[in-house]
Amino acid sequence: MTVRVEQGKGKKDRYSILSQRLLEELRSYWKVHRSKSWLFPNAKGGPLSIDYAQRIYNLAKLKAGIHKRHPHVTTLLCHALVRSWSGPCDH
Repeated sequence: MTVRVEQGKGKKDRYSILSQRLLEELRSYWKVHRSKSWLFPNAKGGPLSIDYAQRIYNLAKLKAGIHKRHPHVTTLLCHALVRSWSGPCDH
């Protein structure tokens, strides 16, 4: 499955891979935490900052035991995370 990332790096729209497991996790999250405008809002109800998304990414990477990375891949993942999952929700 793919997901459309709007206004990502370079203000370009792209498609990214979305696994079935992640889709199920997102659906479960959405059922509990329905925000009016953002899938993952910050404490004030606005979008997540890129810095905060990078901290979340790095913590998840540590928990998963992932030590090697390519800097370009990290940047792409963080931008995709912020732009697609903290962007306005279409409902």
